[in-house]
Amino acid sequence: MYCTHSGNTDLSEVKKKKLTKCPSISSKEKDMLKKIYKVVVLNRAVSAANETLRTLSDSQLDDIGLSRASFVNEIVKSVRNDLDNAENNKSKWEMIAVLINPNLAGSV
Repeated sequence: MYCTHSGNTDLSEVKKKKLTKCPSISSKEKDMLKKIYKVVVLNRAVSAANETLRTLSDSQLDDIGLSRASFVNEIVKSVRNDLDNAENNKSKWEMIAVLINPNLAGSV
C-alpha cells in the first residue's frame, strides 16, 4: 500500500512527491480494526431495525414470526451471525459484499 497524500499538503504537491510506502499494520491492529468495524455495522443494524420496526404493524410482525420486543434483537443476531460467517470464510471485500444489498449499492 502506498501513501500519496498526508492530508497536510495541497493536492497539486502530491504529483511532485515520490510515493512512499505506508507503515504496515500489525495483526493486533487488524484485529482491533475488525472489532471496530463489527461494532459500527452492528450499531447501524440496530438503528435500521428500530426504523423498520416503526413502520411495521403488529399483523406484519406476526406474519414474520416476531414480536415488537424481539424484532431488534433478532435482526442484530442475524447480522452478527452473517458477520461471523463472512469473517471466517471470506476476505474483507467479500465480507462487505455479503452485507450490501445489491439493489442499494451506490445509492448513498
